[in-house]
Amino acid sequence: MSVTLTDAPANVKPAGVAEELLIVHQQDIQAVVNAMWQGGGEAMSIQGQRVTSRTGIKCVGNSVLLHGVPYAPPYVIVAIGNQKGIEQALGSSTYLQAYRQYTDRYGLGYSEKRITEVTLDAFTGAIELGYAKPVPK
Repeated sequence: MSVTLTDAPANVKPAGVAEELLIVHQQDIQAVVNAMWQGGGEAMSIQGQRVTSRTGIKCVGNSVLLHGVPYAPPYVIVAIGNQKGIEQALGSSTYLQAYRQYTDRYGLGYSEKRITEVTLDAFTGAIELGYAKPVPK
């Protein structure tokens, strides 16, 4: 299953609507990711980068930072798992229902697509957790 999120077109400037409401933010991507996990996603990638329990999605200006790499839209989130369950979870997400209202009103992009076959690359970053230790006296 694939979901693509895009900013509103540059020529869309509704009166009284703040410009930051016309771009995709980390919470929009996170809402898709959360719904996909909830719907039975077994593995996932964002912009081709494998999502792990340590993946942080952060806004940096009008781009999103994943594993230290900045990305611009469109944002493509791909999940392997029960497609029907994922579609249902995406459809029932309260946050995504509100997001889709913005797609209708202001041209933010949201599209879902079933994928019959996909391979997600393994995560190549550090996977071990570290922690601070007191310095011996």
